[in-house]
Amino acid sequence: MVIHGHFYQPPRENPWIEQIEVEPSATPYHDWNARVTAECYGPNGVARVYDGQGRILDIVNNYQHLSFNFGPTLIGWLKEQAPETYARVLEPTPRVWRPWGTATPWPRLTIMPSCPWPTPGPETQVVWGLKDFEYRFRRPAAAMWLPETAVNYPTLATLLDHGMKFVILSPYQAKRVRPLAGGEWEPASRALDTTQAHRCFLPGTAEDARKRRYIDIFFYNGEVAANISFGDLLTDSYRLAARLVDGFLRPACVPTAECSHRWRELRAP
Repeated sequence: MVIHGHFYQPPRENPWIEQIEVEPSATPYHDWNARVTAECYGPNGVARVYDGQGRILDIVNNYQHLSFNFGPTLIGWLKEQAPETYARVLEPTPRVWRPWGTATPWPRLTIMPSCPWPTPGPETQVVWGLKDFEYRFRRPAAAMWLPETAVNYPTLATLLDHGMKFVILSPYQAKRVRPLAGGEWEPASRALDTTQAHRCFLPGTAEDARKRRYIDIFFYNGEVAANISFGDLLTDSYRLAARLVDGFLRPACVPTAECSHRWRELRAP
């Protein structure tokens, strides 16, 4: 089970003065960057752990226990305007999470499949995003969060060209799936399992199927993600944990050829 935090705010600066002007909808804060930092980015760095009577048992940095990505423009703003939060985001990551570092294209504005291919634009954004991540976190990224999770085969090929091992997508982006060992394709709307990783093989001419290029995909649980972002699932940690575990409470599976592999093959649209 992995919880991934996608942290992003679009650039809010007035390009003429390079400052964020007052945003009345963010009241009582000056602007939405400041408000979300106070309500989300900052508290995640100093999260309270309570006992049953509401007494604080510990204060932890959630960023050390999450898989997450920050938009480059947002994390640059944090460095200048919220340095304490920025420092907590960059605190050394426990070894268990280091292989999961997720970057974001720079500046995270372009929908990658909408770029004309082949052009240097999308690849440049990927390279800049990876360099920005490595500069800040002092380690290479293993994945990249795609803007709006928009994807096509050329985008996946670019990620592979730059050493990316996996990508996170919406469950509604898959078309059909089947066991990695082979078998009949099933519609993703019926057979996609967000508790498993999937393997997407890129189109190619390799005669040996074992040499086909592929990237692994984690599909997020759309219902849980919506309840965390816009519902009240974070009001109680026990409730959150119970909801996450509930997604794994399934009948035991006999290890036949149909279910003996952790990975399942994906056929993208």
